[in-house]
Amino acid sequence: MNPKTLHNLTFIPFLLLGITAFLMGFSWMLSSEPWMLDESANTILLEESYKDLFAHPINENLPKYLTLLYRFFGLWVTTVGMLITSFTIVTRLGTTMARGFIQVSFFITLLGVSIIEYIFIPTSHFVYLTFVLWVLWGLSVWAGIKLKKYDIIWILILAFLCTSYAFNISIKVMRHLSSFTIMMVINLEPIYGIILSLLIWNEKEYLSLNFYVGFLIVISSILMSGIYKLKKEAQKK
Repeated sequence: MNPKTLHNLTFIPFLLLGITAFLMGFSWMLSSEPWMLDESANTILLEESYKDLFAHPINENLPKYLTLLYRFFGLWVTTVGMLITSFTIVTRLGTTMARGFIQVSFFITLLGVSIIEYIFIPTSHFVYLTFVLWVLWGLSVWAGIKLKKYDIIWILILAFLCTSYAFNISIKVMRHLSSFTIMMVINLEPIYGIILSLLIWNEKEYLSLNFYVGFLIVISSILMSGIYKLKKEAQKK
């Protein structure tokens, strides 16, 4: 795939993402009853229809409040859409920094939206829209980093085996290890990570003096903490 096509696959998805966010927020701002745009999912969440909800005397002013709330949220979504579209058009995502900034920012936003939808409105039709946005985001990321066919496999291994599986196992292990052992393992991660890269991948990095100073500080702190703990336990006995 030539560089021009890859650039278009990086650029166009975020342009569509920005336009989609702008139009969605604008529809919430213009609608006289914006909460009705997702009536079925909200009815399931509230366990009551809007008609019955507004019928209660205490909720007399609730429609006005919801309208104000939805329009404020619509203004925020519209603004985000305009910023994404403007940033994409101005930079054309031509640099690694521009692509990385918008891809990470949108990933965090999209992850938060997905969690909220999954918890509160899993039956909403906006879930399908969010799925399409994830596909566009993934396409842009894939094209941006110019993946080779085997890189996807390694990234999946890194995501599921080295991250998700390892995190779940570490939670179970924490039940059987002391807090000192856990913190020692975590603090030594940068050190044995570099050592393993030297042994397994035969990587040769020229590390500055600051690395060795930091290495000595970490090791000294761990040893001092261990000695202090042993002395304290000996005094108790």
